Amino acid sequence: MKPITLTVRVLNPVTGYSETHTISAYCPICLKHRGRPHLEKTVSLLDGATLLVHEWHNKCGHQDAPETLMSEIGAQCERYGCCVGVSDLFYPYCGRTCLVSASVDLAAELHVASATIEPFAEMAQTVLDACLRAGGTSLTPKMKEDWEEANIRLRSALFSAQINLIEAAQISVAGLTLEASEVAKKAR
Repeated sequence: MKPITLTVRVLNPVTGYSETHTISAYCPICLKHRGRPHLEKTVSLLDGATLLVHEWHNKCGHQDAPETLMSEIGAQCERYGCCVGVSDLFYPYCGRTCLVSASVDLAAELHVASATIEPFAEMAQTVLDACLRAGGTSLTPKMKEDWEEANIRLRSALFSAQINLIEAAQISVAGLTLEASEVAKKAR
């Protein structure tokens, strides 16, 4: 059985270095199976370093230039492991299945992340407060300033993480709402 995806090292013409990506095992032009990849040496476009990249020859005759490969990779579904092209309707995913699946995965990650962040915030705040109390008046103004700055940075980092979680939750809700509406349509 032939694979439906290939994991290959390709030369990124923008960075000049090789990168590992998963691509479709099929030619994007004629949809025939791509050739079998093998490692070859090439030279970095930036510093002349020797790089290993995969090369293959498609039996259909269509060539996969680095520029076209990077365009193909840039237009892939964002769900991990999927290399189908994105859809305008389900952007940045290829379709309903990947959107819903990514939403479910994201919801699980949100649950774990929120459970991880909250105790850390409380613990860090307790430690900072305890250090300030323990130091009392023997802390120099500079030490107090440093602790206050650390506290502000901690709160800022946690706030950013919470904003990211909220944005991710909105994406997750959108995906799950879409799935619920599809189920409701089928039930009618």
